[in-house]
Amino acid sequence: MPVKRTTTDAQISRYIEERTAAVRQACINNLIYVGEQAVREARQRGRYKDRTGNLRSSIGYCVADNGKIVRESSFDVVSGGGEGSRDGAAFLHRLVSGHSSGIALIIVAGMEYAAYVEAKNLNVLDSAEQLAERLLPKLFEKLKI
Repeated sequence: MPVKRTTTDAQISRYIEERTAAVRQACINNLIYVGEQAVREARQRGRYKDRTGNLRSSIGYCVADNGKIVRESSFDVVSGGGEGSRDGAAFLHRLVSGHSSGIALIIVAGMEYAAYVEAKNLNVLDSAEQLAERLLPKLFEKLKI
């Protein structure tokens, strides 16, 4: 007895689209989680003396999907570092414009001297990057991606 397909092409297409959307949303949710953890790590474990509060205030993240920000951290002002908060958010938005396709997690320290502080072996984003590199494979393994 021959096998007869009873599922329409439209039903198959709809199923594939629904599964793709669910996996995409799961990826986004995992990246949001990693971004939150990384920012917390960077703000708490930075080994530098933040005299103005600007460097810690400039630390944040976003998850972008095809160039559109899906979630963005707040750039909380620490110790009067309003300039850092503004510069961090502005820097993040400039970086998002370079990621117009796919899903991206972007973590920033938006003060222009952040790289200089990091180069002096004073953890700004290093531990946050290492945390993200540990978390992401575990989370995506659970998704079977």
